[in-house]
Amino acid sequence: MKLKIGIDAGDYYPNSPINSGIKRIVNQVLLQLKSQHYKEVIPHIYSFKNRGLLFGSIRLPCYLYKNHDQIFWAFSGQIPWLTKFLPINKVLFLYDLGFYQYPQRFSYPQRLIQQTNQSVKLADKIIVSSQITKDQLIKQFPNINANKISVCYLGIDHLLSINIKSTSPLPYQYFLYVGVVKPLKNLEKLIQIYDQFLKQSPNKKIKLVIIGKAQSNYKNSLLQLINLLKQEQNIIFKDVVTDAELVNYYQHCIALLNVSLVEGFCFPVLEALSLGMSVIVNNLPIYKEYTPFFSNLYISKTKNDFIKKMVVICKNPEIKKQSINIPSQFTWKWYVQKLLENAL
Repeated sequence: MKLKIGIDAGDYYPNSPINSGIKRIVNQVLLQLKSQHYKEVIPHIYSFKNRGLLFGSIRLPCYLYKNHDQIFWAFSGQIPWLTKFLPINKVLFLYDLGFYQYPQRFSYPQRLIQQTNQSVKLADKIIVSSQITKDQLIKQFPNINANKISVCYLGIDHLLSINIKSTSPLPYQYFLYVGVVKPLKNLEKLIQIYDQFLKQSPNKKIKLVIIGKAQSNYKNSLLQLINLLKQEQNIIFKDVVTDAELVNYYQHCIALLNVSLVEGFCFPVLEALSLGMSVIVNNLPIYKEYTPFFSNLYISKTKNDFIKKMVVICKNPEIKKQSINIPSQFTWKWYVQKLLENAL
């Protein structure tokens, strides 16, 4: 018997550039479903791109009904209200709850909160990407049935097949940040940390490279800070890059840096770890969840501790890269297996 799955693909569409976490997830899930292991699964992709404001609330439920989908995977974190009238197993995906914790860092936090409150009630199953997110979800919704929440780590093995270039993409040493450039990522703090590091470092030519799609207003505020610190020549912004280019940036950086206020998984941190690179992060609960798996993850409790770790890695090149065996629960094959187990 064929299993029909309706997939909320966000703004993903076939052959679209992978420039967001949701696009990465949808793309990798579809690649797995195309394999020989899932001949009985028929995925229906519903992309929100250029579909208008009412697509998610009205037209999407109509498509699910028309196509006789038995399961709905809500990768965008929203389940339409009308699906409550459909005979379909609704699976909600939540990655973090930052808009509850830091609403001032979001453009429309109340909309996100209302959508999530509704979706949590409608969901038959909820998939989260870390134990800490499950714990936060139970705290946010004390009456929720904890048994309908499952932790499934996302895959991080999608970059391993890309050939590594021996030459660096840049003619200088650099620390690296990868991710969306938005207020929740706390990049003003990262820039200040880098500024203090450079003042202490004997090598004044080390750069900070920031790769990712930027919210224009926030980027402008960061540029003002960079000008104030007189670091215009040392902090470089790069827009979205291809996976091959991204691997090259990872492979030749001194270390990946991240000081985000909230993370529910953090693809860039785990991508760099999967390639054996050193990663320095702040003291978020999610990273403690990863330390049993990755010895090249360095957690810093204070700004001074963060800077010290940057200095140590610069002085000891041999610890920049380590050989890593990716745990099976961090592979896309495992992830899709778990999704299907939880959906049925």
